[in-house]
Amino acid sequence: AEKWSFLFHSPQANKSYKVDVKDSKIDQTTEVAPSFTDAVDGDFIDSAEAMAEAKKKGLKGKKRAMMTLHAMLQGTKSQGAYWNIVSDQAEGRSTLIKAETGKFFRHQPLK
Repeated sequence: AEKWSFLFHSPQANKSYKVDVKDSKIDQTTEVAPSFTDAVDGDFIDSAEAMAEAKKKGLKGKKRAMMTLHAMLQGTKSQGAYWNIVSDQAEGRSTLIKAETGKFFRHQPLK
């Protein structure tokens, strides 16, 4: 990936930061609202593996896709970490890959 963005949260300080990394260096650090406070288990597949699985399941579009690692926790029967891949917004959907197993979960309409 050309650029990575990470979200960090400190419960003690009640602060959250978005850190952008480009060319293996911190490009920008921004304080953000503490909306993502649940920890993500560190046991998940690499983004390249998630992309390969998404392509097997019909992902089309640009070579460089926007990818985010999400943790679905409260209010869902499908709790866990997922890679959310959007390759082409004209396609009108994103592809969710289970981050722990690397297996396809579902296509999801973009809203």
